[in-house]
Amino acid sequence: MARLLGQLGLSTSPEIPMQLLQEAAKRSSIELLHPTYIYGLGEFTAAKVEERYYVPLIPQASSPTAEARKHIERVAYLGLAPTQYKLGHAYEYAAPPFPFDPLLSVQYYS
Repeated sequence: MARLLGQLGLSTSPEIPMQLLQEAAKRSSIELLHPTYIYGLGEFTAAKVEERYYVPLIPQASSPTAEARKHIERVAYLGLAPTQYKLGHAYEYAAPPFPFDPLLSVQYYS
């Protein structure tokens, strides 16, 4: 994130930070969940990342939405409460790409 936001005196080229963030998301564990959360949600409010930097990182058989959903569901399964709340809300209000599912909503809220 420091590279992406240009903090700590590092350059602000989005190519390297997106690769590092993707690698961190793939290697996340129950002790380190935030890279997967950030990568899945695409929460780069301070730095806008153009499509050309993250689309090459997505497998050919997938889409940006499918990849984001996969990472979000993974980190919720591993127990990160903000992600569980976001998924509960998404299933309750049918926020795309999530369908309306009251049972999943209650499970994620719980």
